[in-house]
Amino acid sequence: MKNILIILILIIPSLNMKSQNNYFEKGMANYESKNYAAAIGELTKVIETEEKGDVMSALYIRAECKNKLEDFRGALLDYNTLLHIVREEESKDLAVIYLDRGRIKAILEDHIGAETDFSKAIKLKNSYAEAYINRGIIRNSFLNKIELGCMDFSRAGELGITKAYEFIKNYCN
Repeated sequence: MKNILIILILIIPSLNMKSQNNYFEKGMANYESKNYAAAIGELTKVIETEEKGDVMSALYIRAECKNKLEDFRGALLDYNTLLHIVREEESKDLAVIYLDRGRIKAILEDHIGAETDFSKAIKLKNSYAEAYINRGIIRNSFLNKIELGCMDFSRAGELGITKAYEFIKNYCN
């Protein structure tokens, strides 16, 4: 009896770990096959079970799924949660998260918040062309900061986004 109890104590945690990994794997498979609602369900299970290595990835992919389903407020909540967690771990991935959250804020017409997030992304990664072009659009189109927006377009162009030169031609001359 004692041996069976010891075996169960050793096996049950590993079975739980496998089910958590399966949730993540199923969530990723659903994401890749564009079944975003099913992916959200599986990724939510990963988050709820708090599987250490996968929670941040699950939150990020779940936010992406919500974005694809146009649940922008839900995506924003996931990005906010993710930034809270990542900040604690001082991850190098913050710039991408700020860029993505800035895009959601822009969709939700929080233009000042979007500008702030794009600026944070740039501060973390000075050569982040996508953040420059997005911030330029926000500044130029919504915040009446034409000169600053044009400077952002110029920097994005220097960093390889050739479409930035079209923006300069159309909005900065």
